[in-house]
Amino acid sequence: MTKFTKILAAVVAASAVLSLAGCGNKDNSTGSSSSSASDSSAVASTAEASTASSAEVSAPATAEADASATAEVSAPATAEAAAFDITRMYGTWALAAINDGTNTMSVAEYAESAGVDAESLMIFVNIDENGYTSSSSQGEATYPYTVTDSGLIFSIDGIDFTVYYDADSDTFAYGFASNDVTYKYVFMRYAADAAGTAQASATIEG
Repeated sequence: MTKFTKILAAVVAASAVLSLAGCGNKDNSTGSSSSSASDSSAVASTAEASTASSAEVSAPATAEADASATAEVSAPATAEAAAFDITRMYGTWALAAINDGTNTMSVAEYAESAGVDAESLMIFVNIDENGYTSSSSQGEATYPYTVTDSGLIFSIDGIDFTVYYDADSDTFAYGFASNDVTYKYVFMRYAADAAGTAQASATIEG
């Protein structure tokens, strides 16, 4: 074999080796790329599954917790706002005015119009935790009462009397029907000069 032939054979052999090495690297690169893509897809799928699972678990729990917290805060506040403080009516009261369905008059004026003594019409009331105590010329009696959103209700012989408290004037009143006329009795806090101040309470409209 000549010197030229030997050199040519060496070049061809070298080219073959390089070609085989290139194919091997390409295959390895392709395999690595495929493996990396698979790994990325797996990670992404895992992340999505984890996020979805967390959302499914935490969202209802969070909503429930928020609802519970809101209920705990707002319910007592609402109940407290709606309740009437009956202690505001505690104390002794005196009948100050009577409305005969048309006119509001002091006890003295009503007594004169009816031709009776004013003393016989006077009613005194004491309200405390023990009950509603009413005193008049006919005697004295104590009745249990039920607190309402604006006063109280007490009963006499099966007849309910709904008492409304007016915070602005610090008075209370209830109605009583007789002979197709509904009378309204207005009470003010009792004082030594209650009879003298009864006329002022006559401005309370029925």
